[in-house]
Amino acid sequence: MNSQKNNGFEKFALNPNPIELISVSNGHLYCENVGRKAAILGRDNGFFEVWVYPFKIVSQLQFSVFSPRYQKIIPAEKIALQLINRPEMTTLIFSHDIFTIQLHLLTPLNEPGSLLLFDVDTENDLEIYVQFVPELKPMWPAGVGGQYAVWLEEIHAYLIGEGSRQFYGVIGSLLAEPHSETPGHQLPDDSMKFAISVNGETANRIILPVVITGSMSSKEEAVERYKRFFESIPDFYQRNFTHYQRLREEFVSLESGDNEFDLAFEWAKISLDKGFVESPGLGNGLVAGYGLSGNSYRPGFAWF
Repeated sequence: MNSQKNNGFEKFALNPNPIELISVSNGHLYCENVGRKAAILGRDNGFFEVWVYPFKIVSQLQFSVFSPRYQKIIPAEKIALQLINRPEMTTLIFSHDIFTIQLHLLTPLNEPGSLLLFDVDTENDLEIYVQFVPELKPMWPAGVGGQYAVWLEEIHAYLIGEGSRQFYGVIGSLLAEPHSETPGHQLPDDSMKFAISVNGETANRIILPVVITGSMSSKEEAVERYKRFFESIPDFYQRNFTHYQRLREEFVSLESGDNEFDLAFEWAKISLDKGFVESPGLGNGLVAGYGLSGNSYRPGFAWF
């Protein structure tokens, strides 16, 4: 179910969810998928930042699509169509004349990292360019310096490190190839990029995963976590789904006669559950809410 093909990973079935919320994209809708130890925060136009607590690993994470046939680059923000919010996994839909992409945001409930899952419907060969700004900066008021980024060919990912050699972030895909230079011992002035090839003959049967994770102890742990994420993608999804299904079915629900009110109550339960986080060295507890940090280092009110 999660075996790797030559150019992707097998698709897995998604469960219907009676409380999903579907919105038409307008480029300004907030979206997220958060767990106990990590979070993807973003907008419906395909711009994100990723936290592995207590570090912001990357910001300005976005993608574009290159068509070799038409020699054209299509930014995702120009073709955003729909936003589908589910507790277990958030989906953004991007539509173009020659392809449709469902981008799933998946943060496993109890894992220190997040995934972007590209589900591409096309008969054309394409290139997906994933672009980001490396950060590896802790939540305010903490701070570290000496950040740098290097490409690790053996795992097809960028490793982000810092001067003390204690904290690390990793972003990449086993299918990725680098498209950025990495200057020694410092971060580049511009955003970084890698590419994932899409084979038009097999695209409809596979997903293309991107993993973002990190470690507060060693490079080796960060790399091992990165590798492990690819081994358990369907399991991560199913565990998330089962957790929120139990929350919906085994805890208090309302039948007020007002369907919108009842739905809002279900999402209030979910929001409270999603506010419980674990941060290494700081402990466990509830945060006041999530939001994009932008140029700051506080993800909404989800900071310590």
